[in-house]
Amino acid sequence: MKIIHAGNTGSLVRQFPGKLRVLSVYSGAVNLLHSKGLLISLVRSMDQMSALSICIPDIFSVGGIVTDSIEPGLEFELTGDMLKSERITVVPENARLFNGFLCIEEKVFLPDTHEFIRQLLLKYGKRGGLLGIIDKDTELNIFERKALTVLETLFPKDMGKLQKELPVKIRGLSELIGLGIGFTPSGDDFIAGVILGEELTGDRGHNCPLIDRDEIMGALHKTGYGGRTLLWQVLKNRFPFYMIKLADGLLTGVPDEMEKAVCRAVSHGETSGTDLLTGLIYAVLQRVKWS
Repeated sequence: MKIIHAGNTGSLVRQFPGKLRVLSVYSGAVNLLHSKGLLISLVRSMDQMSALSICIPDIFSVGGIVTDSIEPGLEFELTGDMLKSERITVVPENARLFNGFLCIEEKVFLPDTHEFIRQLLLKYGKRGGLLGIIDKDTELNIFERKALTVLETLFPKDMGKLQKELPVKIRGLSELIGLGIGFTPSGDDFIAGVILGEELTGDRGHNCPLIDRDEIMGALHKTGYGGRTLLWQVLKNRFPFYMIKLADGLLTGVPDEMEKAVCRAVSHGETSGTDLLTGLIYAVLQRVKWS
């Protein structure tokens, strides 16, 4: 039995006691499936952290535990902050908690920077997901066509007027859940970006769309474990580390810092970072139209 000391630990991990099973093993992450259909992940770096992750860099080194002791199907049991299998035990001694909260304070995303960020995204973003939604000069793929069909029915052109008369909730984003391929499908990443964009405007639904999060939460069964785990956290305002770093960079308003933030984000996953930013820019574009 090997004893492993965790580095950073997600603050929501302890909410899922019980048995977990190794679902997948990668060079930088091990995903453990909980009976509630969410993933607890062991990750190599902070860039992969979420409130449902445990950062343990040492196990991913050459000849480390991942290569000789962890394989799909291996069972773990989570009790409090201790994760135990027949081969290893992970203990949180001196571990730092990662809660996934945005630190916005008084700073808010400035809508007049949206075109600059859109151009950065078109320059650095990866094709194959939903980037075409904000690109008027490209031929749309099947996922982009489906997404635009959904989005065109969700956001009334007179939303600004409606918002002044009564609270309006945007329903129907759940139609994008599970759209696309990958560990977190493009539609899931896009929705996460829309919610992040709503948070960064600072209005919390006053001059921007108030997303019906209950509707999305009720449809998480339509996607895979990766997308479900991502959206479950984001809907509770618990954002993965890479999204928080993106937000921090965009909120500076400094062109060089914003460009670095976009470049870091689009490197996340195959198209995940690109699709996230596409959702964020789309949400801000809607707000600009109604302001």
